Amino acid sequence: MTRTTHHLSLDSLRWVGLLSLSCILMIACGRTAPEGDTVSERTAAATEVAWFEGTPDEAFAYAKAKGKPLFLYWGAEWCPPCHYLKDKIFHRPEFVGRSREFVAVYLDGDDASAQILGEQLDVQGYPTVMVYSAEGEELLRMPSDVPVSRYAAIMDRALRLDRPVKEILDAVLAVGPARADEADLDVLAYYSWGQDSQIDLAEEERLETFRRLWEETPGGQVGVRARFLGLYVGEAASRARDAGEGDEPLLGEAERVRLTEAMLALLADPALCRANVFDVTYGAEGAIGLLQPERGTGRTELIEAWRTAAVRFESDQELSTDDRLTALAASIDLARLETETEADIEEAPLPPSLVERARKHVEWAVGSVSGGSELQTVLNTAAFLLDEVGLAQEAQDLLVDKLDEAEAPYYFMSWLARLKKDGGETEEALTLYRQAWESAGGRYTRFRWGSTYLRRLMDLAPERAEVIETDSLIILDELLTHDDAFALGNGLRLGQLEEAYREWNEDSTHDGTVGRIRDRVRSACERYPTEGEDSQRDRCLGFLEEEA
Repeated sequence: MTRTTHHLSLDSLRWVGLLSLSCILMIACGRTAPEGDTVSERTAAATEVAWFEGTPDEAFAYAKAKGKPLFLYWGAEWCPPCHYLKDKIFHRPEFVGRSREFVAVYLDGDDASAQILGEQLDVQGYPTVMVYSAEGEELLRMPSDVPVSRYAAIMDRALRLDRPVKEILDAVLAVGPARADEADLDVLAYYSWGQDSQIDLAEEERLETFRRLWEETPGGQVGVRARFLGLYVGEAASRARDAGEGDEPLLGEAERVRLTEAMLALLADPALCRANVFDVTYGAEGAIGLLQPERGTGRTELIEAWRTAAVRFESDQELSTDDRLTALAASIDLARLETETEADIEEAPLPPSLVERARKHVEWAVGSVSGGSELQTVLNTAAFLLDEVGLAQEAQDLLVDKLDEAEAPYYFMSWLARLKKDGGETEEALTLYRQAWESAGGRYTRFRWGSTYLRRLMDLAPERAEVIETDSLIILDELLTHDDAFALGNGLRLGQLEEAYREWNEDSTHDGTVGRIRDRVRSACERYPTEGEDSQRDRCLGFLEEEA
């Protein structure tokens, strides 16, 4: 099921590192330039993380000089899960206290040259949280899909790390999980595997690695084994989904029975469910399809156990408002799995009682938050759920009503535009896509929304060649003033835009327009450096390159 969610890999591309960076840091509520010595630590209240003031290069140098590990958070103003971290974790006293043991760096994707540094660090989406040794070696990527109460314990583990997570995995597999250090297994269980760039297991290795970690970890480490179970089942479900029609089943009958029993035990335990909240909320469809593909008693039992766990989340006081609201996604998936026709599960009808429950739960969640930052997270989930249960008009009404209260209104203008587009209101959709671009702020953010507007313009109004050319040149000219125009997220969006131009001009009707856009970009290529096998200048020259 396709969802508008940003928990994992929004800009999931790997790039070659290029340039060093200067002048980029920001804090959640604004920033002030340090006076005098730029290498300083911010004096903060007990409720705030002492984010380092200075460049990342200075932060790494300072960490080395002080012999302290470095905690780096990569985020963005518009990103709902980033606001979740800032609101629910970064202000917790236990997290703030532990953060004093690190050099804490907040890098925003809109800061000067941030996309270049993002390439060098190989960030995998918004948010990405990384821990480095005092010597500047990446040790760990921390997950953002765990309960807030667990995050401090993960920080404790990170603080004591003395080697990268890849070395930890190699050591665990060498002696076997049954004999491995408990702390090492804990690190692997709470590693952000979805954003991994260090271990980089081959596809054929991932499933076997997760199987071993789950199967061989001692039974006394219940929570750790449950995390490994989620990794194993999730990877197997992903592989099964990608398998060809005639391929052999990925798991044998005995293994499916064994995993079903393990999942039933996990779902029956509130604490284990809470520690695997992301898998329980989003993993139902894939896991049930993998473990119980045929209708029958086993499938019914697993569906009922999953539904009970999901409904329990909705009233779990230990979870955030957004987690409790998001739990409805599992109930929606489960209701569709129970329908007689599964050829197109997203079109399966939902029980009226579930639709009404979604409406009421959204009303409760939106009314429970104070606005601003927290609303950015909850409103994202609320609009998705209303749309998902067939209440698209109510989703639109909610977004319009709360737009001015959100931290980044342009993010939801794109939501509204998509809903208008799906409803056949083309002009209204285009107006909103344009407004989202025009009201967006920040270097990367403006191009992100500007490129989206251009792609939708070519798709919905391909005949407006003059507008497409005029607005393309405005958006690209602004991008080309930045030294990271072809790096990371900007590079990804340029690739999508290039594909859209080629598709729009498939019959060569718009050769002149595309040529002028290409020439405008080419005129700026000389300002970009040539260092590296895939330099920014090479990328610039390759944009809309004419085919031989």
